[in-house]
Order: sequence, then structure tokens, then C-alpha cells
Amino acid sequence: MQSPGLCWALLSTTEAFRQRSQEAVYGDPLLDTTTKGPIISSNQHAKILEHIQNGKASGARLLHGGNNLGETGYLVEDTAFADVNEDTSIMREEIFGPIASIAKFDTENEAIAKANDTEYGLAAAVFTENISRAHRVSAALESGMVTINCWGAPDSNTPFGGVKQSGFGRDQGVQALEGWASVKTVKMLLLSDKESS
Repeated sequence: MQSPGLCWALLSTTEAFRQRSQEAVYGDPLLDTTTKGPIISSNQHAKILEHIQNGKASGARLLHGGNNLGETGYLVEDTAFADVNEDTSIMREEIFGPIASIAKFDTENEAIAKANDTEYGLAAAVFTENISRAHRVSAALESGMVTINCWGAPDSNTPFGGVKQSGFGRDQGVQALEGWASVKTVKMLLLSDKESS
């Protein structure tokens, strides 16, 4: 329910999530058939692989992935961990890589509390068939962007940016222009011709 890497899930969704993560097609991002391209840099690639090792060492259950792909480039297999302890780095940090850390919740309030128990708040997603729940949970999440029944796909006309340690200000949309503007208030009292002479 928080970032793409931090998932608070009902037990029934864990297997579906694992199956979906196995469908990725890795390779050249310019090809129509590719669904996952390379990591942006060697430094980020190394950080992601370190997070995977930390996840394995933490005792979390590896559902899928965890491997570096190929001899060249920075491809990392979609990786999903389940039964993740709330104190582990793969649950507490923004990884910016293909790692999902899944933990269970029993109630809506518990899910919201767990999702908000982080110093980050870039983006969140809520998956539900209940529109009232969608509104209630999205309002309660401390996040710069919330999507309902989808992930990501921000529109260029809507503001995007995080809260807490995930940044300040907004990119895109009219709100992005505020960083380039200096607001000034001018107050004027109009005088009659007689008063102005």
C-alpha cells in the first residue's frame, strides 16, 4: 500500500503477486516486447543486489527472483519477498528497484498505520473493489501520490512529488510552475480625482 517496494497485502494476494512477477520480459527498453529494462546505473544496480542479499539474510521468504540477469547491462530479476519483518531494510527504505516486500495485515486501520510508519512518502497504491474504502484509505495515506487499482502512470498534467523524506515541491502540472515563480501581493487603494491632486 505504500511504495512499489513496500506491500501490505492480504494473504490471498501473495500467490497472485508471485505469479504476476514471473511474467516480466527483460531486455532492450526500446523493443515493444520488453516490459523491464535495465537499472539506471552500476551504483544503483549494486545497491539493489545488496538489498536482495539483505532480504535473504533477514529471514524473509523469497517468493520469486533475486537474481542478476545476463553478463552485460544492469538487469535484475523482479524479486518478491513475503513475510517481511517491519524492521528490515527492504521494508523501511526506498529501494528504487524491482524488489517487492510483502507483509500481511488484518484490518484497514492496521494497513494504514503500517504504510504510514515510514519516513518516506513518494507514492502509494490501493487495490480494492470498494470505492468508499479507496477514498478513505487514499485520504489517510501519507504519500505524495496515491493510485487506485493500478500503479504509477502519473499524467503530465497532474502534480507529482513526495512528502516526508521523499522530497518537497511538485513536478508536472500547474503546481510545478510555483517553483519558478515569485509571488507578490500588491494592494492598491484607488483614490478619486479630488483626493489624488
